[in-house]
Amino acid sequence: MYTSPKNSRKHQGCGILLETMPEQEKINPDTTVGTPTLRRRKIIIALLALFALLVLILASKSFSWIEVKKDKEPEFNYTPTRNPAYSGTELEISALSYLGAYLGEDDQPMILAEKNSEDLLPMASLTKLMTAIVAYKNYDMEEKITIGPKVNDWPDSSKRFIPGTSFKISELLRALLIESNNDAAMALAGKMGLNNFLATMNEEARGLGIITTYYDNPVGIDPASKKEIINYSTAKELLVLAREIINNYPEILEITSLPQYDIKTASGGFNHTAVSTDKFLADDNEKLSCQGEPLKILGGKTGSTDLSKKNLILAMESPNGHGYLVTIILSASDNFLETKNLVNWICQSHDWPEEEKVLLK
Repeated sequence: MYTSPKNSRKHQGCGILLETMPEQEKINPDTTVGTPTLRRRKIIIALLALFALLVLILASKSFSWIEVKKDKEPEFNYTPTRNPAYSGTELEISALSYLGAYLGEDDQPMILAEKNSEDLLPMASLTKLMTAIVAYKNYDMEEKITIGPKVNDWPDSSKRFIPGTSFKISELLRALLIESNNDAAMALAGKMGLNNFLATMNEEARGLGIITTYYDNPVGIDPASKKEIINYSTAKELLVLAREIINNYPEILEITSLPQYDIKTASGGFNHTAVSTDKFLADDNEKLSCQGEPLKILGGKTGSTDLSKKNLILAMESPNGHGYLVTIILSASDNFLETKNLVNWICQSHDWPEEEKVLLK
């Protein structure tokens, strides 16, 4: 009888003889040489890689946390607050209307003082701020305008322009805003056509949300007849106009800050020196201060007629250097004195926060 080899067995299903492997094969001793060392190296490399990964993850999280903390950290609030310790007298101003406001970074005005700020009153030459906006938006400042033959033939003429002389629009704009020149206003409006220019002034006002203000002439003069309407506005709507100039017409604001300027003809010749009607700019003895520190005047406009009395818009840098302080005086007997009283009261009755300076050691 045939006997299968020791390490062989017959497959029961098909009768095929299969060779089976030994149950436990001997391992060659040579292959085990250095195995613990290799394993230790692999473990060390794996640990180092894991450690490096952890460092990167922690660094990334730390950086992200710093960025999030930086983004979420509230900004310092420079908005003035009413000083509870102020024991001064209440504000007394004889002007028919006044307003003092702070314009911060959020561009929302904060009213600090006001009286009759929604009353419609004659604005006189404050009109010329809108005249300047319309001219600036619609004209090339390098274009020339020739002064008409009847420039000096009306009662409110400045008599400073010779008929037939040409001027760049930029020069007329300076005369308009610095010395409040009526002839410059009429020349600028005449280029477009007076009626078209006035329509554009009123459209511009509506576009700004100034809905009760009305312009009947580009100068601000009192009506010469019952058929004419006086230019009128409110302190609150003039604040909107001032904010528009501060935000979007820095060139106009800068012109209104000049104490004087030499007006030149289109050929470059000297015509006359325009001196500011704002004595806070033109007179070194008339300066505004807040709690002992001088206030920087950024611009403004005066206005005065028999019917409107004396008006003044003034834009200043905020006492703490962040934002703007805007004051508006309408129908006063002394617009400069009333403005000074308003500014002094606002400064004394409010705290103007300043961020503490941290010294790095």
